[in-house]
Amino acid sequence: MSKSRPIVFYSFLAGKDTWARVYLNDVPIYRSPTVGPDSRSGPANYLLGPGDNELKVELLRVTEPTGDLTCVQDSFVFELYTVNNPDAPEGVVLDRTVLVNARFPKIKDDAREPYRRLPLYHVETFRLDLALDQPLFRTAEPAQFDCQGTPGLRDAVSRIHGCLERADGEGLLAELDFKFECSERALEGVPEQTAGAKKQTWREELLAFRPRSTRPLDFDELHFEARCGGRVAHVTRRDDQLVLDAVCDLDRNRRITTDLTLIQHQGRWRVFA
Repeated sequence: MSKSRPIVFYSFLAGKDTWARVYLNDVPIYRSPTVGPDSRSGPANYLLGPGDNELKVELLRVTEPTGDLTCVQDSFVFELYTVNNPDAPEGVVLDRTVLVNARFPKIKDDAREPYRRLPLYHVETFRLDLALDQPLFRTAEPAQFDCQGTPGLRDAVSRIHGCLERADGEGLLAELDFKFECSERALEGVPEQTAGAKKQTWREELLAFRPRSTRPLDFDELHFEARCGGRVAHVTRRDDQLVLDAVCDLDRNRRITTDLTLIQHQGRWRVFA
């Protein structure tokens, strides 16, 4: 795979009964309203930059040691890594360089008393001497807002939710095009990560099955949180459920469930992650 920038991947593993939140540079990369088991992985370039970066972990619930060391070690694992042989054929083990490794119970052992108990809060700074692009949210225009958001933020949420209410797939892609552009910029030179490729994947795997919102939009249920000094708006629900929940009309096993993470771009709040 030819590329002009290295790809930094993330890998997340939550064991049974683990409830965690993970942030890179104060932007959520993992948040779930339910406990594990769960696992996620993918490129993380869009949240990382050259030089110093920050990882934050909130462990709200986790399996405590019971003598089964495998179970304990797999309760929570978050890694950042690069792959040294990305063109390896299928079946060949990937040669990885691990950049960050945060796991339970080590983050508990590293905590100072009296904080060596749940919920655990872990913060670490790490340096990336890689040819990464500077993520757009670091230079986005900051804003001041409370948990009710601003008219501009509420309008952005309304536009996206309206597309899902109408099962308007192309309208939804238009609302998310900045997100795809951010991914393409962070992963320049990777064909499957271009904005056009991402949109086509959405068309084939989701939009062709007509995703439609399962509940009406109620701003009294939403919570707007300013992160990164107001440069990022993270929209969640007050009951800790996910903001968007859309089930596909033509395949009930396919759905869109996510919170919204936005920055200001060209005078409007846009989804970027």
